[in-house]
Amino acid sequence: MLKTPAAALLAAILAAAPLAASAASPSGPASPYAPVDEGAVVVDLLLTRPFGLVAVAAGLVLYLPAALIQSIGGNPVEPIADALVRRPIAYTFERPLGHFPLD
Repeated sequence: MLKTPAAALLAAILAAAPLAASAASPSGPASPYAPVDEGAVVVDLLLTRPFGLVAVAAGLVLYLPAALIQSIGGNPVEPIADALVRRPIAYTFERPLGHFPLD
């Protein structure tokens, strides 16, 4: 007889545990980015972003002859534009400060 109320109490506690965990967390919108380390922000600001600017400038300079050669050969220009222009611009200007993507 003692097993049934104990099992019901245990089931109620297990069912209510996720509700208690969600009530303890802040109710604001969840950020898509994990918290960053201050050291990562400093390294990003002082080292990575300036190198990103150099990569953007080099990509823009190299894009014109590479696109010209690609178009003369009848090949699509989009892969060249993506590799030399779009990705360096996104890495330098659109990426949040201190976040380094792994892909």
